[in-house]
Amino acid sequence: MKKTSVTVYGLGYVGLTLSIVLAESGYYVYGIDIDKKKINYIRKNKSYLYEKNIDSRIKQIRKLKKIDFLNYPKKSYTNYHVICVGTPINKNKKPILSSINNVLKSIIQNLQSGQTIILRSTVPVGFTRKHIIPKIYKKTKLRAGIDYNICFAPERTIEGKALEELKTNPQIIGGYSKDCLKKGISFFEKISDKIIKVNNLESAEIAKLIDNTFRDTIFAYSNEISLICDKFSINAFDIIKACNSDYIRNNIPSPSPGVGGACLSKDPYIMLNSAKDKKLSLNMIKSSRIVNEKTIKYIAKKILFKLKNFSSPNILVCGLTFKGYPENTDVRNSTSIDLINHLKKNKRLLKVDVYDPVLSFKEIKDLKYNYYKLGSFKKKFHCIIFANNHKCYVNIGIEKLIKELKDPKLICDCWNLYGNTNINTYKQIKYFGVGF
Repeated sequence: MKKTSVTVYGLGYVGLTLSIVLAESGYYVYGIDIDKKKINYIRKNKSYLYEKNIDSRIKQIRKLKKIDFLNYPKKSYTNYHVICVGTPINKNKKPILSSINNVLKSIIQNLQSGQTIILRSTVPVGFTRKHIIPKIYKKTKLRAGIDYNICFAPERTIEGKALEELKTNPQIIGGYSKDCLKKGISFFEKISDKIIKVNNLESAEIAKLIDNTFRDTIFAYSNEISLICDKFSINAFDIIKACNSDYIRNNIPSPSPGVGGACLSKDPYIMLNSAKDKKLSLNMIKSSRIVNEKTIKYIAKKILFKLKNFSSPNILVCGLTFKGYPENTDVRNSTSIDLINHLKKNKRLLKVDVYDPVLSFKEIKDLKYNYYKLGSFKKKFHCIIFANNHKCYVNIGIEKLIKELKDPKLICDCWNLYGNTNINTYKQIKYFGVGF
């Protein structure tokens, strides 16, 4: 019996992890990416992204001949086309959809009756119905819901745990028709038993935007609270913890140095653009994005103020990836990089160097930063900034860090990682962060 085949377009954080799980679940997968370096790397059973056991899992499915990684789609028949390419935003905060359009050209060349198209990429609400379906009909005369099936199923995993969450997270699916929806459900049932059906394509498209704009909004609330607490010399982390303690109606997140990453920093703008098309202003979502972008500028200004009496301060920024937990190697839209860029605008700064526990020495060098390992820099730096929340920083030990720093000494703890220690008892160091 011939195996059901799937062609996955785009082997980024979404597409590569999905390809692996699909191959392990019984599909034969063609993983497509135009980046030849990426394909060559994966063919050596190595992943450029961080996931637990990902290299060994790639090696196993390749050994069993369940997957093939290519720069272009094969001409042979495939049952499913799954679009997983990125949709970043441009300088005007509008979504760049060229990658989807390029993939669509490839699909149109190979599309046959009975096949199913599934979109995972984040798009404006209505994009699938208004743009993709008409383009397919214009070029092929194939009718959605009759000649082929089309669904939207938003990606909902967290980087660093995507291989795990693809099997445990609910899959939201919307179809062009009832038959399209059935095809989408049968596709995902092989990897997850948690399927949530929504009424149409637009409902599924907006679901992804709702997920990420919600998180961006609640983080903005905490970050704005941190600003007022800072002005009143109140520790925002302590007071938020007190408000949450044994109070069932509260689940206020802790503050952070802004909100970064490839999704939370752009998807609110895709939602805003969707609303603009309907002549609607989403003021809360817009304001939340402004707050989160302002927070990183605020902490940079605070650091520079603390350094104002330093003649030529050296700074070590710990954590270049956009978050420290779960571990990942993603530096896209990293607030750490934004912070470094703001600091470098001040010409008094002698140097800003970097340590990251996940990125390799080469990866940091390729990003044009000098690499120094935390805890072994022998009084080179006056100031350490913990810019993401990787757990390893606390394991170093505060006493060792203080001894390693050069006088006068500063620690900027953006995530309050040392909040439960007695760091404030050390008189020779100034300790501060976001909201304290």
